[in-house]
Amino acid sequence: MQRPQHGSLKRRLNSREWYQLATVFVLGIALLLRFTGINWDGDFALHPDERRIVMETDDFNRTTTFYNYGHVPIYLLKISHAALTQILSMLTDSPVYDYHLYFLVGRMLSICFDFATLLVLMLLTRKIWANRSISIWAGLIYATAVFPIQSAHFYTVDPQLNFWFLLLTYYLISHWDNPSVKNYLCMGLICGLTAATKFTGVLLLLGPFLLVLSQFVRNRRQPRALQQAISSILIFLLSAVITFFITQPYVLLNFPSFITAIQNQLTMLNDATYFPYTIQFVNTLPYLYPLTAILRWGMGIPVGLITFAGVVYVTVYAIINKHAKLLFLLIFYLGYFAVIGQSAVKYMRYYLPLYPFLAFAGGFLVYQIVQRIQSSHLRLVLRLGLVGTITVWAWMFIQIYLNPHPRITASDWINQNLPAGSTIITEYFDDTLPFINENNYHIQPVDMYLSDDPVQWQNIYATILNGDYYIISSKRIYQSIRQWPAKYSAAGDFYQRLFNDQTSLELIREFTSFPRFEALDFTYFVDDQNSPSSFTIYDHPKVLIYGRKMVK
Repeated sequence: MQRPQHGSLKRRLNSREWYQLATVFVLGIALLLRFTGINWDGDFALHPDERRIVMETDDFNRTTTFYNYGHVPIYLLKISHAALTQILSMLTDSPVYDYHLYFLVGRMLSICFDFATLLVLMLLTRKIWANRSISIWAGLIYATAVFPIQSAHFYTVDPQLNFWFLLLTYYLISHWDNPSVKNYLCMGLICGLTAATKFTGVLLLLGPFLLVLSQFVRNRRQPRALQQAISSILIFLLSAVITFFITQPYVLLNFPSFITAIQNQLTMLNDATYFPYTIQFVNTLPYLYPLTAILRWGMGIPVGLITFAGVVYVTVYAIINKHAKLLFLLIFYLGYFAVIGQSAVKYMRYYLPLYPFLAFAGGFLVYQIVQRIQSSHLRLVLRLGLVGTITVWAWMFIQIYLNPHPRITASDWINQNLPAGSTIITEYFDDTLPFINENNYHIQPVDMYLSDDPVQWQNIYATILNGDYYIISSKRIYQSIRQWPAKYSAAGDFYQRLFNDQTSLELIREFTSFPRFEALDFTYFVDDQNSPSSFTIYDHPKVLIYGRKMVK
């Protein structure tokens, strides 16, 4: 009788244990990075989209006319908040209501959705590659990708949209392996929920349509191929439509308002000048602008290069090996990017659904690189180096949540240092400082977006110069103004002279919080103020406080 191969068994057990430890590490670091600094704005509600959703949730009567976003996130927040306040009321034996609790509950929901996205990504990776190591690498890349981490700190609709997008992808691949009517019903349910989360979720219909088309092409010689294709489309469309209207009943009750809101959103997507806050995207290049934002800031350059190279590698691999499922996946995601990437408005959050796919491709490339190293010691060194490379940008970014918010610090400094009764000039469309006016400051906001009119600009300029202090609480306004010099030449020139110390105002205090790496006496930080506006202005804006120059 042959003796068992103890060495071989030991290696298999170690492999399984290492996979389990790696999985715990990836999931643990994902939760740690997302829960760190969950109350990053100290109850001041400094994200405008989050603020708007909470306002609509708190006053349900407003929901009947609010269609900028879908109603699923509003209902979900309302139910979760009500359940938590009920539990707290029972525990304290007295009624509990806290408006700010909406924000914490909402952010926890965002974390849950993003964490679920990570789990689905790892399952999807294993389903396609049948390889645990690839799923670990893909999971690590997504768990430490900075933009998903940042998005999980806000209660906006995008983490939910991202989850539904990837869950649909999982069902598409599952159906590819095991076709069933149940899968089409589930895909319709997911598409309906996605559209009821954000109307641009209707783009997900591309996936099931591509799936039906691919199946029809493969089975076109069968006698009932066309009939099956039509019935499949009808099943998932019916499921999607029913789900959409069940989860958004006010759409039917107030259909004109819904259509008007959708038309406004579609107009905005095609015209960056439609709203003042979208002027920041004037003169930005389609496709290249969002890809650059993902590469430099959303992923960070090292990991961004790995994931972009991974997409190229996966594409070549799929074509050479005629990997049908991979090709289908590539067409689906590239189709989504082809539509969204040409939009006139290019918020980084619009491209959040691409991050799981980038992590998927990057994970496959990293695995292939590691496997080509023959020496076990060199392979270990390479793995550790890759883990450090993948996680370092996330570690640097998370430092902004471990430090006070610049606006809060600035607000406290203003109340402690500026004379009572001073006239403070602030800017419309941005948060006014100080948050709490303890010293009866005279706050005068100016609308810089009216500065294209010469008469208006003279009034604005005079107001700024006549004030005691001029406070810029983020780059939101001046970055937009300077993006469109043909329209805002006077205001753009003013900002240029202001920043070059060529006006009667001088910078007396600046408040910042940058991604940083600190070890012992070594400190390295990244000045990310040239990033897209929405990447910094919510959780780590640069606050500038100007005062009149002293006469010497």
